[in-house]
Amino acid sequence: MTIFLDSDVLIDCLRGTDTSRAWLASVSSESFQVPGIVAMELTAGCQNWSELQRIQKFLNAFEIV
Repeated sequence: MTIFLDSDVLIDCLRGTDTSRAWLASVSSESFQVPGIVAMELTAGCQNWSELQRIQKFLNAFEIV
C-alpha cells in the first residue's frame, strides 16, 4: 500500500510532534509518497535559506509525485 502524506503530517513531523512521528513509525513498512503540491507548500512556507535546506533534506526521504 502507498500512503500519500499531507502537509499537516509533514509539518508536525518537522516540528517534532510526538504523535505524528509515532504514527509515521507505526506505518513505516508502507511506502510513502508526497504530492508535488505538498512539497511546494512546504518550500513556499520557508522564511530563510536554512529552513529551505532543512525542508529539502527532509523531503529527500520521500518520493515526490
